[in-house]
Amino acid sequence: MPHIFKKQNNLFANYRVVAILSLVVMAAAAYWLFYNSSTVVAGNINNPKQQISGRTDLGEFTLSIELAATESERSKGLMHRTEMNRGHGMLFRFDKTRMVQMWMKNTPLSLDMVFIDELGQVKHIARNTIPQSTKIISSRSPVRYVLEINAGIAEELGIKRGQRLIHPWFKTDKQ
Repeated sequence: MPHIFKKQNNLFANYRVVAILSLVVMAAAAYWLFYNSSTVVAGNINNPKQQISGRTDLGEFTLSIELAATESERSKGLMHRTEMNRGHGMLFRFDKTRMVQMWMKNTPLSLDMVFIDELGQVKHIARNTIPQSTKIISSRSPVRYVLEINAGIAEELGIKRGQRLIHPWFKTDKQ
């Protein structure tokens, strides 16, 4: 009889080892997917989130944004993202105030592009851009920043040309 119990104990120990290994593999896979997915909702943990805010005729708003300050970050932008939460976006910062040209290549989302000068003033809005398009979208005047948000959000929030937005990157009148 002790021989049978010994076999059952070994069998139970093997199942326990397999279960623990399975949990470790699943946890590692979940970690990798969370930190390396290119089709995640804006707010990827690899790019710290900040906020941009403003006041319009419709009231005050705050959006959670990712920052694209380097050439590499600007080049990738929101490419390959299949979804983005309504209250999120991406703020692009260029090295100096200049004419900016954007496109929608490899971007499956329709976006509003808000072109902003160094003081945070909205200079132009390209609304409802065409996904995947290689057509050039111009700032129409020199700007330092571009805010990309889901198509229709600029209108929904009441963002218009001439309004000021607030973010630590934008200069104030006192600077």
